[in-house]
Amino acid sequence: MGVNGSLLVVGAKGYVGAAIIAEASRRGLTIAGTSSLGGNGLLPLDLAHPEKFDYQAVSKDWTIVLTAAISSPDHCSNNYDNAYAINVTGTTHFIERALARGAHVIFLSSDAVYGEAPFPVTEDTPCRPVGAYAEMKLEVERRFQSDPGFKVARLSYVFSRQDKFTRYLLDCAANGITAEIFHPFARNVIHLGDVVDGLLALHDRWEATANVVNFGGSRSVSRLDIARAIKRLVARQLDIREISPGPDFFKDRPREIQLVSTRLESLLGRPLRSIDQAIQIDFNIGDH
Repeated sequence: MGVNGSLLVVGAKGYVGAAIIAEASRRGLTIAGTSSLGGNGLLPLDLAHPEKFDYQAVSKDWTIVLTAAISSPDHCSNNYDNAYAINVTGTTHFIERALARGAHVIFLSSDAVYGEAPFPVTEDTPCRPVGAYAEMKLEVERRFQSDPGFKVARLSYVFSRQDKFTRYLLDCAANGITAEIFHPFARNVIHLGDVVDGLLALHDRWEATANVVNFGGSRSVSRLDIARAIKRLVARQLDIREISPGPDFFKDRPREIQLVSTRLESLLGRPLRSIDQAIQIDFNIGDH
């Protein structure tokens, strides 16, 4: 599969999906996308009813990046049947049909498949998922793990100025509201640009890349660390208050996952960005 092949992003309106579409378009790739309702140039694909999708549109020349899912751990736990129908049943149906058409599929999974990990976990670390969301992701992974047309990108927390938490911090700073920050709560945060570049490199170097790649940063970063970095570099007026999430918050999500990769920097051809570098890039601050 080469860089000139077609790329289909499932979940093109989502946070990661929209960024892939934008960067792939900038690079001149032939690209298409799906959304649950379609329209505006997007193909209609509802993972609750994947049998309705027009699979004739998928060819062996495509790489499909499957970003769509119900990703809220709380929703997956509290509305298990609904989430399972989309995250496992519908997703599995779609992947099976896409692979049968000869397409390649990159499945976006989660660092939560490793469970609580206050120590570095690599692609070779055994999975011990915490919460329904992680269990669903791992079930799909295992269903297709031996298929050469299927690869897994396990994502940690993906930072950009558009992520939900950073938008919350910026809104608090703009409106003079104290930002309440859950602590302890940490991940090996990765910049959205690193994720997009890595996924496009995986598309370009399919045969040369292992079946599982961890997309995590080089060190553990807490939500409090992110807030302090935003305050230091972007919004000095930001007022921060540390609060405890409480035990129920961690029922479906680990406190810390130190997701690292033995493969990602080689795939990127460059070092991963630190949280300070990511902020400087996204907010166009100084040299980066």
